[in-house]
Amino acid sequence: MKRLFLSLVLLSMFMACASHKEYNTASFKYRSYRPAIQNIALSPNGLTPQQIKAISSTKAPEGFPLDISVIFLTDGYIDSDLKDILQFGIISQLKTNPKISRITIIPDFIIPKNISFVAIQELGIRSLSQLVIIFNMNSSDIFKEYIFMEGSKIKITSKIDYMIVDSYTSAILTTDRLYSEKIYNDEAFKAGEREKATREIFKEQAIILGNSINSLFENTDKQ
Repeated sequence: MKRLFLSLVLLSMFMACASHKEYNTASFKYRSYRPAIQNIALSPNGLTPQQIKAISSTKAPEGFPLDISVIFLTDGYIDSDLKDILQFGIISQLKTNPKISRITIIPDFIIPKNISFVAIQELGIRSLSQLVIIFNMNSSDIFKEYIFMEGSKIKITSKIDYMIVDSYTSAILTTDRLYSEKIYNDEAFKAGEREKATREIFKEQAIILGNSINSLFENTDKQ
């Protein structure tokens, strides 16, 4: 009986050790995480007559230069380095626009878990901004690698959705998707070009965004 009991104890200890998973803390250390965001919540009871009137009477931006807030939303794990490169590229591009005077990045710790237009409006007003730009960065689309042409080429793609909201009325002024792709030689890419490719494609995404905002502001001038 003692031998049977000892055997069961040893077996349970072995199974416990076998089922133990070793986590690479270094990989977690350099990752950014926010709860999954499937969509931006709408008002459960619809809009009030006052809200409808305010939103429908919203006009394109005027009174330049403008103060702008930026919200970066993610739907899961994204490498901090990847997110930092993207944010730096976008903010740098926005700073070149003479019609923007101040840019405020809304920190993750004050963005509510369940984001809504009410929350977006409040964050815009509290940051004293006329407009809020919201980026939705999908972890599976923000940076993708494809191997083709019998492994001799690598295609990099990036897709990021965004919209611009009026802080005072919560009206959506524009919404679009940033998409870029670049092709690299496989050998050069393996030799340490990945970071360079990341910076290049995110820089291109930032330029596309800058052109879109310029078009929005130029249309305002024509009105």
